Amino acid sequence: MFYVAATNFTSTGSDCNTACKYFEAAPRGWGNGISVQTGETTGSSTVDPILKWCSNTTSLRNASTKTAIGDGRPNTTTSTNGVAACTSGAIYHADLYAGYHADLYAGGTKTDWHLPSQSELNQMCKWQRGLAWVSDATVCSGGTLNSGTGASAMGFTTRYWSSTENGATYAWYQITAQNSDLKDPTTKSPYNGFMPSVRPVRAFG
Repeated sequence: MFYVAATNFTSTGSDCNTACKYFEAAPRGWGNGISVQTGETTGSSTVDPILKWCSNTTSLRNASTKTAIGDGRPNTTTSTNGVAACTSGAIYHADLYAGYHADLYAGGTKTDWHLPSQSELNQMCKWQRGLAWVSDATVCSGGTLNSGTGASAMGFTTRYWSSTENGATYAWYQITAQNSDLKDPTTKSPYNGFMPSVRPVRAFG
């Protein structure tokens, strides 16, 4: 668990719906051996998969303003612009996490895993860097890698996708394992071999 809300939030499509309080991240090894497309890298027991954002890398699925706590689940599962569902990539695999490795998670029958929104990913970054919560709006910066109970076993790498878009061909990512507050959009498909890693999250109450 990497986040506790000051007040309940809504995550439409999550089991907690309008009474969500917490976020948890899938464990290291969640993507061990998943099937990937050309240019992508499958996960292992210690390394997260590196994936395109979606099979469709040229269409805007949702409004670029979908950045908030609670936006990750609807960003992952729906398209407000009528774009077809992803058939590969970060959005696709994050949504299917429970079906891959239910044995790794005590509540493995849960089907509301998703790719975190920009703000959800920012909270995960702050936890990873051992930063005390001040507000949801505080940007992850500084701190040191969290080696506390359960943290070192999470095995976060460098860059992670969010489900928040920045136009039709870009989406936001964040660096978590370096002393950096970098949160930039990058192309949804590989650019000179550059692609972020993927770690599903889940809201619960």
